[in-house]
Amino acid sequence: MIVNIFKKKKITVDCFTYHTAVKELFPIKEIKYFYPEWFKKLKETYTQKSEGENSIEFERSTMKMCEGFRNHYSHGFIIPLWSDLIIDVKKDQGYNFLFSSQKDILGHIEHHNHNEYGNMFNKFIHGKIITPWMLKEKSGVKFMWTEPRWNTVKYWDKLNVVPGTVIYNTQHTAHINMFVNNKTQKINLNAGQPIVHLVPLTEYDVEIKTHLLEKKEYEKMQDLDNYASKFVGKYKYKEKVIT
Repeated sequence: MIVNIFKKKKITVDCFTYHTAVKELFPIKEIKYFYPEWFKKLKETYTQKSEGENSIEFERSTMKMCEGFRNHYSHGFIIPLWSDLIIDVKKDQGYNFLFSSQKDILGHIEHHNHNEYGNMFNKFIHGKIITPWMLKEKSGVKFMWTEPRWNTVKYWDKLNVVPGTVIYNTQHTAHINMFVNNKTQKINLNAGQPIVHLVPLTEYDVEIKTHLLEKKEYEKMQDLDNYASKFVGKYKYKEKVIT
């Protein structure tokens, strides 16, 4: 038997949810499936005229041929919104929210105490969208968590999903931290809207597998992540114990 010692290692990310509709209709998938509609409609070139009295028409490339853009959509995967969501913001008062699916799935937005992030963000209001997903990955690869900005152009002046770097071998939540602009506004987000771009920081290939769990089994996974064993540093403590 010949063993290929040069075979490239593969990283597997297991994504768990407890609702069939979330898994089947709005699965976590590779970002290559989420090119923005405006980008799909864009032509590869446009016509420009040279300067001067005897101008000549010539072709120039658009973003459709931008390697930086194309490379961006070849790495990582997307968590899409699984429900329509309305965030009704009242300036200096906070916000109310409504998920279209909240009779079927726990739809909730939490917020952190403002003392956690000081006075830098007084023009914004914090929110954390609780997702119906738990993620597991065994090796401890880091993932850069960021907003898929090219997919959220129409929300740039309304809300921002904030970045971070996470691991999924010692913690498994996939909740979405964001700041909404502190002004009176109604933000309408549609089901299927790409809301998070997770980029694996590894040279290895990454595959995504989605799984449907019974609600009780899903809640068992949540118990380990949500348990507040310490006032400060619970994740670091758990990482030390588990690894």
